[in-house]
Amino acid sequence: MRNCTLLICILLVCLAPRSNAQELRCPQDVTIGCENFDVEQPTIIDGTDLELIEQREFDNGGNACEEDLVTITYSLINAGGETVTTCQYRITVQPFIATPKFPRDTVVSGFHVDEIFNQPLFTDGLLPESSNECQVTYTFEDEFVSLFPNGFIFRNWAATNACTGQITIARQNIRLNDIPNNALSSMVRDCQDQQIFPEEINFQLNGDIIDPRSCFTPFDSLHNILNCLADSLSIDDSDILSIDIPQLNSPLIGINILDVIDLQRHILGLSRFQDDCQLEAADVNLDGRINGIDLLELTRLILGIYTEWPDTQPASRLIVNGESRNNLDFTISDFPLSRLDVVIINRGNVSAR
Repeated sequence: MRNCTLLICILLVCLAPRSNAQELRCPQDVTIGCENFDVEQPTIIDGTDLELIEQREFDNGGNACEEDLVTITYSLINAGGETVTTCQYRITVQPFIATPKFPRDTVVSGFHVDEIFNQPLFTDGLLPESSNECQVTYTFEDEFVSLFPNGFIFRNWAATNACTGQITIARQNIRLNDIPNNALSSMVRDCQDQQIFPEEINFQLNGDIIDPRSCFTPFDSLHNILNCLADSLSIDDSDILSIDIPQLNSPLIGINILDVIDLQRHILGLSRFQDDCQLEAADVNLDGRINGIDLLELTRLILGIYTEWPDTQPASRLIVNGESRNNLDFTISDFPLSRLDVVIINRGNVSAR
């Protein structure tokens, strides 16, 4: 009886199914979007001495713009080059539908403009000219607006879908607080040493507006930009390189009711102007004297009776690098400029309050 039992046990062991000692198990087939395309690796059982080979076949040539079926065949190859076992893994890739996501607006402090301007910072991982597997290319171009001592970088993004040619645009606002050496916006001051922030600055050569972008760096000083333009344009003795600030032609720059009060107090002898800049600004009608006629003219401007001065004289006079000037014209003998400090004396702008 014992021998019979032993024989039955031997037969059961011999007839029991035996697993392949060298086995390859592929991942389950999946359906995914192009943007989530990822290939999983197979599980290898006892394949230490074997080489894993991967072969991919695309029904649609791997075109991310259309649905595709990717068949991946994994094979275990022995030292003799023979295939020991294989398995297949199928990925159905859905066509790409572009939904670009753009970086968020942000506020930063203490950065020089050149650290951020047209640089791949604060892009939330999107880099200029970068693209993902689904063929969307991102680019951006920066604009800088100075609001001394702060400023804005307006980052203009474009996302191009290579499948459809569609371009999606968006603007990212980067506010810069406390910009070090923000010199461009600080070059114009009034009699009270207050900054005047030009809304527009035009560069001209012999009266024609020129494009300064080849020399423009928003973190640079204005005199360096002028030096660069003079050099790149190769100006000669007959050329005039000019800065035009249209805002300086407005008679209302810095003017308010306090100017009327202070001018009246000066005329009455209650509080005399001591500063040369104020005395020059107080001569509103430019006749070389300060009296009630100047007060009357300034009052008419405040009340809106005048929208501009009735005479043909400019609304402002300029002190450029300590010298009185009527304009911001420069000839070849002025270059290179080592500085450019502009004080605007606006007719009637006498109040220091």
